[in-house]
Amino acid sequence: MRLADTAGAGPAGLDSPRPSRTVCTMDKRRRRARSDENELPPLVETEWLGGCYPIPDIVTAEHEDVPNIMLWLDRDGDRLVQVMVPAAEFPTPFAFSLVRAMFEPGAGFPRRPRRIRVADAALEEELAGGDLDAEIVVAPTPELDDAFAELCVAMRGESDPECSYFEDGAIGEAAVAAIFAAAADLYRIAPWNELVEFQVLEVDIEALGIQGACLSVTGALDEEEAQDAKGLMLFRSFEDHERYMDALASMDLDDTQLDFNIPVLALTYHRREELPQQMRRETASHGWPVAAASAYPFLEYRNRYGVPEALREDDARVIAACARGLSEFLREHLDELPLHSEKVVEGTYPAGADVAIRIAAHGGDWMFDLPPPMAPVVHGHKIGRNEPCPCGSGKKYKKCCMARDEAARRRGGD
Repeated sequence: MRLADTAGAGPAGLDSPRPSRTVCTMDKRRRRARSDENELPPLVETEWLGGCYPIPDIVTAEHEDVPNIMLWLDRDGDRLVQVMVPAAEFPTPFAFSLVRAMFEPGAGFPRRPRRIRVADAALEEELAGGDLDAEIVVAPTPELDDAFAELCVAMRGESDPECSYFEDGAIGEAAVAAIFAAAADLYRIAPWNELVEFQVLEVDIEALGIQGACLSVTGALDEEEAQDAKGLMLFRSFEDHERYMDALASMDLDDTQLDFNIPVLALTYHRREELPQQMRRETASHGWPVAAASAYPFLEYRNRYGVPEALREDDARVIAACARGLSEFLREHLDELPLHSEKVVEGTYPAGADVAIRIAAHGGDWMFDLPPPMAPVVHGHKIGRNEPCPCGSGKKYKKCCMARDEAARRRGGD
């Protein structure tokens, strides 16, 4: 569990402002770095902000310096491109953090900024010695200060015992109860047994400002790999989901870090003991229903930095509508899902007072990586998600025939 108390973009769209409140998150995703390249990255017309900040809440021995975090923020999209914590036994020049950010950015492609802004003249002097082809200025960096504050809150949040489903009063009891009811029903439907990661659905919830959003089911990963928690992820668009999947595929190849410039609202299921104590007390005292011991719902919103932000009542209403709508959609259309055709299967369902949700499955979008039907895969040898597909397409199994094979296995009861 990790808590954060931040202000920034939110989902309803997934982009409207949200106030600062206590937030919970569960984060098990690991991040990897790009390999070094021999040539300088291309020069781009953007400004980067750099700075050094003391790591918060670190207790050191007498006369021992508090270690620093070196941060770099790209003003194009306000994305953190480097978060470096040098080892105490290996002092690291600030200029090295910039070089690392250019060659191995935490967001986007390798690049050099045209303009650099730092708040400390000593940092400017250090950077001025390099051949960067960049204008370096000394001026306040409030945007970087804000990003550092968000990281601090996320790091401190691990031990907050008061993480609540009610978000300090921002979410009402009726909205939380609706999440539990919809989440319990969806857990029994088990959509992760029917859909894999790229078989996504289009979602419109006009009353809540959601138009053309993309709903993805998580938890259907191969048993050989660490599975994502079962649940739902809502992206602003199909394009955002595709960028997210491309980033995950690149991470599998050890050649990039995740670009977190993709806001996402997620509902995941966890065991009771994984929840903060306050949430466990609230669940028991209100008698909210759960479908199984491992089916306690957990809602979170992550901003463009990948940092959890404050939830609002509309977030709860949106995710409850998605869970309720998906349950009804699968009850009505499971046998019609367009696994091998270009057709569209859709339905509109009530999802609360004056709220309706439209869900659509676009067969053409699901088929973009699937080859023509082939002979069934011989059972006995289990194919890993990242192994070459046996159909000979040259693609990974997960991006080729896995969806069809999984669907055939489930239909056949294997």
